[in-house]
Amino acid sequence: MKKVLLVLSIVSIISLSYAMTVGIEGGAGYVLAENDNHFFINGSALVNVVNNFYIRSELARISFHSGSTKISVGTMSPVDLMLFFPSSTFNPYGLAGINLTTGGGATYFNLRAGAGVEFKFNEARFYPFVEGDLDLYSFSYSGASSTDNVITIKGGIRFK
Repeated sequence: MKKVLLVLSIVSIISLSYAMTVGIEGGAGYVLAENDNHFFINGSALVNVVNNFYIRSELARISFHSGSTKISVGTMSPVDLMLFFPSSTFNPYGLAGINLTTGGGATYFNLRAGAGVEFKFNEARFYPFVEGDLDLYSFSYSGASSTDNVITIKGGIRFK
């Protein structure tokens, strides 16, 4: 099933690239959570909807939790809405997003808000960036639930 989702994701990104401007980004970051601080690396796709308004969706993520490693591929979640404010040397942006994951009796729900800045180098199409966000994270499993605030700091390179 995961292979089918990955293939469908790749095909949809390629077909959308003819209609819209599609970019990719790769990054690494650190998650500050109450009992689960961890590093991660991820890759995402960005679709330019209108002018400086983008939709970003995660294609792959490897999280290095203490004692285990979690790999997510082709889930297209979380989904972020990004609004850029272009200037001559850097582009600050705001983001808001949502993540809903369910399966195996567990449900994860995130609401996210954050900001970042990408840096310009002449007329190159790659942009180093750094961003931070705050997630309201809710987890439910077998009738028990918990809510936590999670801070994520991330940096990487974006091609668009």
